Amino acid sequence: MHTVTRFSFVSLLFHLVTYVHSHAYLYCDEGQVIYIYGADYGRRDKTTCASGRPWLQIQNVNCSNSTTKVAESCNGKNSCEIFVSDQVLGDHCTGTDKYLEVAYICQYAGPHSHGLQEGLWAAVRALLILMSNLIKFTKS
Repeated sequence: MHTVTRFSFVSLLFHLVTYVHSHAYLYCDEGQVIYIYGADYGRRDKTTCASGRPWLQIQNVNCSNSTTKVAESCNGKNSCEIFVSDQVLGDHCTGTDKYLEVAYICQYAGPHSHGLQEGLWAAVRALLILMSNLIKFTKS
């Protein structure tokens, strides 16, 4: 299972959640490349990707681990595929059912595409914080 939420804001901002033992597909429109804002593998709540999972496997919600492997594999590419598993991303919480959560943007490729201007980064951070708070609010 995976879900993608697409937001339009100067560049495109994506939020992707992919269940363990599935493939995460990241992609951008033609002429754009992926830039990973952040990626976490583990579990931060009891509801995300929890359907049908044993109760004991979703109790540890302090099991989120930031990973650079997604950025290393996907930054600068138009599309990218990651297999979500402990073998690929590391098993830092044995016995906990995990998922991969990725935030990324699509930016136009070119000589200045290796970084975003600070103003855009600030706006992206603010939007991600707002998005995270909305997700927490709707789950409670």
